[in-house]
Amino acid sequence: MPSDPRNEPAGHGLRAGQQHRQRRDDGVADRGPRPRRARARVGVTFQSAGGAGWTCDLAGSLLTCARPDLAPGDAPPITLVVTAPTAPGTLTNTATVSAETPDPDPTNNTSTATTTVRDAVADLAVTLAATPDPVATGAPLSYDVTVTSAGPDDAPAATVHATLPAGVAIVSAAGTGWSCTVAAPDVTCTRALLAAGATATVTIVVTAPGLAGFMVTPATAVALLLLLGLVSAAAARRTSRRRARSGWPRRSSRG
Repeated sequence: MPSDPRNEPAGHGLRAGQQHRQRRDDGVADRGPRPRRARARVGVTFQSAGGAGWTCDLAGSLLTCARPDLAPGDAPPITLVVTAPTAPGTLTNTATVSAETPDPDPTNNTSTATTTVRDAVADLAVTLAATPDPVATGAPLSYDVTVTSAGPDDAPAATVHATLPAGVAIVSAAGTGWSCTVAAPDVTCTRALLAAGATATVTIVVTAPGLAGFMVTPATAVALLLLLGLVSAAAARRTSRRRARSGWPRRSSRG
């Protein structure tokens, strides 16, 4: 049987848990019942197998596909779909072909495909924008949290966590495909999946503080308290010096 370059061993990248399709074709030059057998590595989960005119049956890790007759020429392909193991490694699938008709060249009746299974990787990035800026006291303020996945794989269970500044009142937190919970000052939003190359936004709406100024975070509050303490101490020293120069408190003289 003439060999087909599509059946030559090849290495592929496949992430753990991803579905994997293998298409197997053979050029044949005889007639008669023609079973095809493929043995997949233990650890994969079988999904489906089939092709035009083929009847497939799975027994353990051995898949057998047969047809009653096959004319000379290329056989209709058989597509085998499995789910890769959850751990990285290498998958090896071997297919063999036979028929009742004698084969003058059995050396090309076996083909092996090797697939590398890797851990899933998703490069996530986040940006945060506040509008309007500046914002009037007591007015609505929106924070847009935008998450982008550069892939190469999908990101399941994507989670956004934001800690809001002190002084604001949380009005809402929502985004298409996101489920958000609020435990002031924290907002946590999750989604089942962020596809590779996708962008998703969470919008958090708050009410600005009633006094004008910068948004105060806990760290800023501590710094302000320290500054007020220093100012108070300096004012006390100046008052003490003025009193000393004026002779206060004055001592009463005895007659």
